[in-house]
Amino acid sequence: MRSNRTILRAASIATLGIVATSCGGSSDGPNGSPALKNTIVFVSNRSGVDELYAMNADGSGARKIPTLDGQKSYPAVSPNGLSIAFTVGDLQTSGTSSIYVAALDGTMPVRLTTEQGVDYMASWSPDGTRIAFVSTRDDNSEIYVMSADGSSQTNLTNNPASDARPSWSPSQNTILFQSDRLGETDIYTMTSTGTSVTPVITGSDPHWSPSGSRFLYKQSGQIWVYNVSDTPTAAQITTQAGFYFTPGWSIDESKITYANTTNDHEEIWAVSSADGSGATQLTPDDQGDSYYPSWTRH
Repeated sequence: MRSNRTILRAASIATLGIVATSCGGSSDGPNGSPALKNTIVFVSNRSGVDELYAMNADGSGARKIPTLDGQKSYPAVSPNGLSIAFTVGDLQTSGTSSIYVAALDGTMPVRLTTEQGVDYMASWSPDGTRIAFVSTRDDNSEIYVMSADGSSQTNLTNNPASDARPSWSPSQNTILFQSDRLGETDIYTMTSTGTSVTPVITGSDPHWSPSGSRFLYKQSGQIWVYNVSDTPTAAQITTQAGFYFTPGWSIDESKITYANTTNDHEEIWAVSSADGSGATQLTPDDQGDSYYPSWTRH
């Protein structure tokens, strides 16, 4: 028989309504709030501590998403736009962090992982029923998958190398990730059950496009786009010196967002996915640092 804690957690997850295959309507949230659409969720320390925020695609309308205390990182909006998975914990010093999921307004946070170590980098399956994530509970960095309620946590990679940055394909069949199992950091693909691990290209930070026809990644400090086909090609998108953190796609794939350090601040930028032109700063320099941008899927 399940414990009361498990039953309560399952009830909370059901209330959040995170398992869905399509976007919600105008008032589908648990408190009557609309699903997040064409929105960037990010983390900022503008209040003095790393908190969750959301803003419109052009950087306007930034608002805080109040939720439980603790340092936040790596937000990921569910496919239906009704909830947010995120990490709570100090990734730099404490050596412990957990993945939570909350309603899109930050209410009803539920802790999904409770193991010792660092759990972070959540990536939703397209149907919202599962979450891939990175964990150090085995004394090295492995990619796990769990049900959206935190149950059935399973190690997919089981490799002594460092595996990280899972990105679930829109087809739901494969997961991209990075690994140094061959001595340098390369991008691999595997099935959603951890089989058929195949190297793709040297690089890091892979991220599937919404259409599944390409993915972006980082190589030699720059952002590239890999076009998936019978004769795959790769194109460099950024050329300026600097650090491009956590790159991601806009909904229509016309833009790529990333965090970059300029003027002694880390801020969120957007560029054209075609050629890297039109670089636009979305978060202001005078409101602390902003990072971990994550687009909604609709």
